[in-house]
Amino acid sequence: MARRLSASPKTAGASPVERLSDRELEIFRLLGQGRTISEIAEDLHLSLKRVQAYCGRAKEKFGVSSLGELLRAAIRWEDATNVR
Repeated sequence: MARRLSASPKTAGASPVERLSDRELEIFRLLGQGRTISEIAEDLHLSLKRVQAYCGRAKEKFGVSSLGELLRAAIRWEDATNVR
């Protein structure tokens, strides 16, 4: 209940993808395309630790505890958004 009260109107009821920051969404999208954390860090000119931190925040927003679960969600989302 405390979380619901402290949530901003923008994030209340929003899907996990909608709650991601622009950078988190960019990393989430790249994960869904099969890029590794190391490749993402190199492509975006970020440190490995910074990318891991973004993934950590995305995992919180998705309510998952492992990178594998986040990766599965990213792949499903990427597949759904690129339906031909």
